[in-house]
Amino acid sequence: MNLKKNLRIAMKVPILFLFFCFFSGLVFAQKSNSDSYITYIDKYDRSYYKYEYLKALEYAKKANQLAVRANNSKQIANSYQKLATTCLRLGLFNESLIYANMALDQDYIRSDLKMQLDLQEIVGLVYSNLNLKDQAIKSFTEILNTIPKETRDVDLKKRRAATYFYIGTSFDYEPEYVDSIEKYMRISTGIYEECPQKDVYEDLYFSYLAMGGNYLELKNDKDSAKFYLQKAYDIMQKYDPGYLMIDYNILQGRYYFLAKNYKIALIYYMMAVNELEKLPHDKDNNISVVYKNISEIYDILGDYTKSKEYLEKFSQVSIRILEKNKKSTEYALKHILNIENKKKNTKIRNYIFILVLIVLALSVVALNYYFKEKKKNHKVYRKTQDVLNEKENIIILQEKEAIELKQKANTSFNEILELAKENNPHFLKRFQEVYPEFYNKILKINPNLKPSEISLSAYISLGFSNKEIAEYTFKSIRTIESNRYNLRKKLNLSTEIDFFVWLNSMKDL
Repeated sequence: MNLKKNLRIAMKVPILFLFFCFFSGLVFAQKSNSDSYITYIDKYDRSYYKYEYLKALEYAKKANQLAVRANNSKQIANSYQKLATTCLRLGLFNESLIYANMALDQDYIRSDLKMQLDLQEIVGLVYSNLNLKDQAIKSFTEILNTIPKETRDVDLKKRRAATYFYIGTSFDYEPEYVDSIEKYMRISTGIYEECPQKDVYEDLYFSYLAMGGNYLELKNDKDSAKFYLQKAYDIMQKYDPGYLMIDYNILQGRYYFLAKNYKIALIYYMMAVNELEKLPHDKDNNISVVYKNISEIYDILGDYTKSKEYLEKFSQVSIRILEKNKKSTEYALKHILNIENKKKNTKIRNYIFILVLIVLALSVVALNYYFKEKKKNHKVYRKTQDVLNEKENIIILQEKEAIELKQKANTSFNEILELAKENNPHFLKRFQEVYPEFYNKILKINPNLKPSEISLSAYISLGFSNKEIAEYTFKSIRTIESNRYNLRKKLNLSTEIDFFVWLNSMKDL
């Protein structure tokens, strides 16, 4: 009898040991995943706020893999949000939209209003950057409908103000939309002004600058522009006198440029350059615009050496921006497609060892878990494959921008540009001198082309729009559109071919 009892006890010991290993392994794995997730999120935050967006993207991806493995809805939503935010910064708008929607699909989102609003804002900004204005405004309107109307929460009021601001910027920056832009800018500014000033002074600073810029560029109302620029200056001096007022100085430079006080404008632009050069990161976009404006001022003042110097700086920075954006796009796409295998470090080896024990006791559970993870990874891979099909347009745009930049670096380019704008009778002759191969190649394709048609092709190759060509040649836009259509037919070009890129391929740039 005792022998049977001892045998039963002996048989139970290995089973109890296996179950102990199983549950201990689960606890260990969960704690390890949680610690690693927090580590990657901390690394993400440090990289993101240093403007190291590619590193930030890598850390967010690793954090997301851990969150998915742990099936933690909050961590999954948070990591997808960070991926969406970083892709937006890198100009990867399609990827940003995918990640934002994947985050919005998480159950956790329904309990976190702030994260929900952050993600809806990302969706709206993506649509806005893709020039899908109706969808952008719809997304921003959903944010306004989500925020409680009578809220006293300062953060939610700031969100509402920012959303009205984004709606205003969704319209084309053209005089015909000035009333709509001003309407939403005023609503945004009004909400900020209702908040405690110490909590929103930086938001008010940029809001006042935007109002000033609208009056300056769209309404040609210099007095109102000056009023809002002064308000922006005063509020920043009150709360943060050491703040680098780069945008303020750039707008002041523009103000005095339009007032034809070029020397004062130059002072403000130089101040902006000095401030931009203090920034360790993320300054190329602003500084390229300032270089271009400084070059124009020196040209007006007759200092052609300085004008050329800053035009070259503008071209160099612009080319660097193109190369950086292209590199970022290629790197990020490669990163998205390259789903890393599990790292064979000590923790994972321990985890694998525990999994082996689990297989011995609960093989069915382990197999179900494996196939579930495999299916989930395959789904992510399939979605990223879809992203590749939409990258061709980005590459085409980059090629067009590269052509335009190479043209601007050509010392004869500005001369030709001015002759074109003046509708000068010597324009075509000078164009043929600078680009002789263009003239020969295009006539080789169709020797019966008229001088007016060759001239139109030259205008198009310089990047002028139909509206600009009509303005410079004193013709209607409809006439230019018709002539352009007929020219494509004579050159046997299908509608799939980009006319601008094709014409520039005729040049020896």
